[in-house]
Amino acid sequence: MMPWLVTDSSTLLSGVRETSLGKLVRDEMLALILRGELAPGQRINEPDVAARLRVSRVPVREALRELESSGLVAARKHSGVFVRVLKPN
Repeated sequence: MMPWLVTDSSTLLSGVRETSLGKLVRDEMLALILRGELAPGQRINEPDVAARLRVSRVPVREALRELESSGLVAARKHSGVFVRVLKPN
């Protein structure tokens, strides 16, 4: 949905209400990665991200699991979650 094409604000709000907080956090973290604010190889600190986005750690964990399944971050046991370093083929 493109918000600038919606004339009825109730339609826009219903779209926001139907989107989970985890997905919104995932989209924001994806934007941080794409903008370089979370650099390749950088450790992602859950409490820092939660504080920055003003959410609890639960949606941050959800977002990290989704980003891990897409291959953008890598979880290392006992070390944390890191932005993957992607190499061109």
